[in-house]
Amino acid sequence: SLERSVVVADPPRKGLGEDVIRELAAAQSLRLFLYLSCGFEAFCKDAEALLLHGFKLTELRSYDSFPGTKHLEILAVFTKAQKTSAVSHWLRPALPPSSSASTPHKSQ
Repeated sequence: SLERSVVVADPPRKGLGEDVIRELAAAQSLRLFLYLSCGFEAFCKDAEALLLHGFKLTELRSYDSFPGTKHLEILAVFTKAQKTSAVSHWLRPALPPSSSASTPHKSQ
């Protein structure tokens, strides 16, 4: 099991592969994933899988490290949100009683 908060990957041209993506998705402590890719098609496939596994693409840059060739380096920054319960947004702290509700209204 992966126990890191930041992971940097520079996979081969074929990409990460589904096993690595599942391992990243299962990592509870992972918050930031930096992906450096030299294969555009593989990056697109991996990025789609990462998004489906709950990652968010927060930054994307390309670098022409090899001018005059068709090769392009891609740097993607993905973040992963802390998993929460499906009902966690319903569990809010109780509001203190308002002062106007506790004082009787005077009639005129």
